[in-house]
Amino acid sequence: MPAPTTRISNWSQGINNSAQPDRLPDGAVRNLVNLDASAGGTLELRAPYRRVHAGALRACGAAGRKVIAIGDTVAAYDPMTDSTQQLAGAVGPGAVACVTHNGQLFISTPAETWRCDGAQLQPWGVPEPAVSVSLVPGPLSGVVTVGVTALGAGGEESGVEPFVLTLSNQSIVVSSSDPRTLRLYVSPPNHETLYYQSELRGQVVVSNVRDETDRLVTDGLRPFPACSMLASHHGVIVGAFDRYVVMSEPMMPHLHNPVAGFFQYASPVNLLVATDGGVFIGTDDATFFLSGLENEPAQILALNIGAIAGTGVALPDGRAAWFTRYGQAIGAADGSVALINSGKFSPDLAADGAAGLIEHNGNQMLVTTMRGPIRTSGLGVGFHHSLEIDE
Repeated sequence: MPAPTTRISNWSQGINNSAQPDRLPDGAVRNLVNLDASAGGTLELRAPYRRVHAGALRACGAAGRKVIAIGDTVAAYDPMTDSTQQLAGAVGPGAVACVTHNGQLFISTPAETWRCDGAQLQPWGVPEPAVSVSLVPGPLSGVVTVGVTALGAGGEESGVEPFVLTLSNQSIVVSSSDPRTLRLYVSPPNHETLYYQSELRGQVVVSNVRDETDRLVTDGLRPFPACSMLASHHGVIVGAFDRYVVMSEPMMPHLHNPVAGFFQYASPVNLLVATDGGVFIGTDDATFFLSGLENEPAQILALNIGAIAGTGVALPDGRAAWFTRYGQAIGAADGSVALINSGKFSPDLAADGAAGLIEHNGNQMLVTTMRGPIRTSGLGVGFHHSLEIDE
């Protein structure tokens, strides 16, 4: 007599490889190929894809409506016109990181840093200009501080390490051959605040110090350093390289405070992903949550396990996601973490991976892929047998 037909129409629990195949919970499936379980419990074909840009890509991100593809060159793909525009001829070797911040894509490599609006590349950092300062006879006496900044392509102002001079009946001669627009700041004798004096074109002699103009606010700051990971959090860009996490100055993404704007960890950072409330920072053996970046930084241990490099994704609802040896982790804005696959799905792992969010056919899915040698999880059921004894 043939076995009765069993019809299952609810697959809302998705894949479960932690239970024995003949003991799967209701709504779960052992494995799927080219199918995904939808939020309603039905099985749907996986989202299709097509190639729109060819090349050995190292990173990509959004700038306006365009996708910026970074490989050995930088190109902008416009999905509205299905066309690609070349933006840069060559990208140096090394890791590439990028992040969308205030509508622009910020790109970091070991040799170059750029910002892209979708149509052109401009330098991200604004280096301090080279200047020389000398003294000639004049009316000034006391301790005077002198600083010169340069303006970038978007009007952003560089940082500066000011000169501190002791004058005795002297004037100050400031000169530079830098072709950019330069701004000269000087403090009144025996005062700490530097005030804007004039633009510096070639040479300026300062014999009288103005104190009713703009104040210098970029002293002690430097261009944002090259990073292997980047994230955007409110008004700052957060970056990571080796064992360090750095942040830009609030509302000044091109500048970094090398004294107060960094955090150090015991092992290299491999995860950096932002939420509305702070940034999750992962290493091989632990995950931390850093909040209050723009005023009073505070840190907690969010998870006593590490993250898989390259798998961090910022979610549209202000949360963050990344991959661990227990599957997908979802981090909330308060620093709490949920391991949504724990006890159900035990993934095979590699040293690093890539991840992204796909919204298709009513489904919102996090897709993660692994690269490199695979390590099989011991929590997954790979081999099983059944035994029946008939007396």
